[in-house]
Amino acid sequence: MMPHPRAADAMLAPIRPDRLERPVFAVFEAAVAIDPQAVAVFGGTTAGEAVTRYGELHLMACRIAAATDAASPSGVPVAVALPASAGCLAALLAALAAGRPCVPLDPSFPADRNRMIMDHAGVGLLVTDRASRDRSPALAAVALAAGAAVIVIDDLPRLPSSDWHPTGRADDIAWVIYTSGSTGSPKGVCQTQRGLLHDIFQYLDVTGIGPGDRLTQLYSPSVGGALRDMYGAVLSGAALVPVDLRDEGIAGVARRFQTARPTVFHAMPTVLRALTDSGAGPAALGQARLAYLAGERIFADDLARVFASAPDDLLIYVGIGSTENATIYRHWLIDRATAAGLDGGLVPVGWPVADRRMRLIDAAGQPVAEGEVGEIEVESAFMAAGYWRDPALTAATFQTGGDVAPGARRLRTGDLGRLRPDGLLDFIGRADRQVKIRGYRVEPAEVEAVLRALPGVGDAAVLPDQAAGPASGAVAGLAAVLVPARGVVLDLAALRRRLAATQPPHLLPRRLLVAADLPRLANFKLDGTALSAWIAALPEVAPEPDTAAVEPPARAVPDDLDAAIDVAWAEILGSDAPLSGVSLRDLGGDSLDLLRLTARIESLTGLAPPLDLLSGDVTPQRLRVGMRSGAVRKVPVGDDGGRTRLLFMLPGAPGASEGLFALAGHLQARYRVQIVPLPDLDHELRSRREIGDLAREATELIMARLAHAAADAGETPDGRPSAFALFGLSFGGRIAATVAAELAARGRPAGLVVIGDIPAQYRDAAAVMAAGGTGRRPGSAGAWLRRGLGGGFGRAVFHLAHRKDRRLLRCLVGAARVVAPGRAMRGLVERRAVSSLRRSMVLGWRPPALSCPVLLIVTDDTRRNHAGLSEDLGWRQSTPRLSVVRVPGDHVTIAANITGLSRIAEAMDAAWHQG
Repeated sequence: MMPHPRAADAMLAPIRPDRLERPVFAVFEAAVAIDPQAVAVFGGTTAGEAVTRYGELHLMACRIAAATDAASPSGVPVAVALPASAGCLAALLAALAAGRPCVPLDPSFPADRNRMIMDHAGVGLLVTDRASRDRSPALAAVALAAGAAVIVIDDLPRLPSSDWHPTGRADDIAWVIYTSGSTGSPKGVCQTQRGLLHDIFQYLDVTGIGPGDRLTQLYSPSVGGALRDMYGAVLSGAALVPVDLRDEGIAGVARRFQTARPTVFHAMPTVLRALTDSGAGPAALGQARLAYLAGERIFADDLARVFASAPDDLLIYVGIGSTENATIYRHWLIDRATAAGLDGGLVPVGWPVADRRMRLIDAAGQPVAEGEVGEIEVESAFMAAGYWRDPALTAATFQTGGDVAPGARRLRTGDLGRLRPDGLLDFIGRADRQVKIRGYRVEPAEVEAVLRALPGVGDAAVLPDQAAGPASGAVAGLAAVLVPARGVVLDLAALRRRLAATQPPHLLPRRLLVAADLPRLANFKLDGTALSAWIAALPEVAPEPDTAAVEPPARAVPDDLDAAIDVAWAEILGSDAPLSGVSLRDLGGDSLDLLRLTARIESLTGLAPPLDLLSGDVTPQRLRVGMRSGAVRKVPVGDDGGRTRLLFMLPGAPGASEGLFALAGHLQARYRVQIVPLPDLDHELRSRREIGDLAREATELIMARLAHAAADAGETPDGRPSAFALFGLSFGGRIAATVAAELAARGRPAGLVVIGDIPAQYRDAAAVMAAGGTGRRPGSAGAWLRRGLGGGFGRAVFHLAHRKDRRLLRCLVGAARVVAPGRAMRGLVERRAVSSLRRSMVLGWRPPALSCPVLLIVTDDTRRNHAGLSEDLGWRQSTPRLSVVRVPGDHVTIAANITGLSRIAEAMDAAWHQG
């Protein structure tokens, strides 16, 4: 009978010592004897599930163990370089049977990293299979060069030698795991077979796992998070469902779980969010009775995600531990009713674990007062055995003697916690992450919890903002990196206002930056080092003396233009004071930030900034100078602020983005402009997509925004808001046309579709394929050089994009990202990849029939490049209501001068009026 979530005492039953006397392999053999035909491992295939039964797994492990004893001296560590699979599990069990320390390696890690681990561990044998050896030939070569033997399990004889028998003992070292994020000298934590059994039995006793259960394995075998999955399954008679999330992707994981139907789901919250956000939650959790979340902070909405996709009786198991603890030291079980009674934000990590004593201490090692935050200290006889081949570090880390219980070791974890009145532990974060801001001690994890609760925020990370601090390097504030929820465009100014209404100044991030995703380590934990490096790469600046103390003015429209610019900059880009020497691009701003910045300046001053300032290079100082000396425009004001019609702008190829910024800035004086984002590169690399796919996603976003516009206007859900238009620049023109047809089919016809400087279709598909793209004249010598250097890459992406299988394409783009020197070059690689992917979609696409007015913008240069086409570039066949406006310049510089912009705006007014 599983304990009730609040029955803390029931979860404290210690493990009987006699259960820990047997070696691990003997416990496994007992499970085999119960039912050799029971399924031990599900191996995924597209057609179904290939299974490995307990008898087969036992035989495989014995074969590998016998080969291990024959190939290397007794006691020498064995490295296992296999992906999560039946073969990997058999190799791990074989090392235990032979009494060898097992060193799991991730074959996907760089060869130098694995070589460093093997050198430090003193590995005498590498166990792998043909597929892993062929994918990572350097790994086997390194092992052989170091004098280690190599066993390829596919080549072993079918039966072990008749005189072989297991030799492993309870006090032999079971595993050596190297921390995934370490740098410099390797640091391997080791544990005995007795300690491993204690951890697994504690897990099984609390959760009731046994025959009939199916456990997921989403962790790499090289990290501690996988141990409970693998051994928890095969030491209890349950089955394991291993999945390589990095190789199979979210869709592959969903397919596997749909077939395997796991009953115990174990993952970090990061992985859980990715699965549920993609719609794979029911596949992963639909048959589960237990969801195990651990490895990082857990939020109330994570519990909600689980329960939304799971059966009514599901329980969530939450815990906290570390590799040095060799297991968790707090845990509890949560049902739906308990989750509903929790406050929002961080979820407590639970009550005490049997055979482990925990206390909270201050910097001097003394217990903290009740309810205070302290460093978590754990004492147990079942801690990790120490650091492999490093007695000095072991002695410094694990305390013995004094008031430590005989046979036990004590560890200061470096984690911060606070005991609640009900006895549950709140995990606050890492002690080494605390920073001091304006005299206050700040834990970034607390700020992250607040940020993740904001509407539209899918994930968040908060780090000290050295770039925003003074030259001394002191931390002057925090930098927050936000990942939007799927399909959401974050309004940073609105988020900052929400924060300011509830948080004290020292907890407000100086900068709010937006990223498509947060960098992750191989075990899916946040890669704080990579994120810190990205933030640190931003220019170090200090506010100018005369603007450092600028406060938001009391009136809506300040008298001072400089103050208005400072206020708008601080609101949109999240700075406590203007950073005059830093550009919008340097602060992580994008086209949406630029649009909002311009709109905010207009609302404060009634003036629109000069168009030549509207780029990612804009700074507060350039705005001040430019608006005092440039051709500023008065913003027309009517009954509703001068903008009664919605204009949805769809970006095209990356090279046209600057033109989109300028057009948006110019047109927002006439219309309520909203930019509809297209998917990022990683999203488009997951599966082959067409223009119709992009258009359907854009249509859903536009429909949602039209509904909001109707609500704001006080209309019923079925009512129509003010007239709206679609504006697609470059490739975006094709999307705009497709979206217009989709909206019309749903009874929401657009008042106007504007198509920016693009032919309706390319009829000569063979020539386009041979050229590896649709062709484009370089606008400058620099552009010609960049295009020439990257042409091969772009053509390769273009051709690979036509394949249904995206794996080779993902490998190519991934390799280009790695070798690209610096952030700017990586950005160029991504823009070229996106551009090539978009060009690959035009073959076979035909423009839909449109009944609404259509305005085609044509530049002089594009007209010359397509001299074989009529002036309408083939669009008249789609609509009888087409008008054309010609503007000077070329495809890239479509909005580079005021003459062209004015012509476009006037032509739009005329065409929309006719509609």
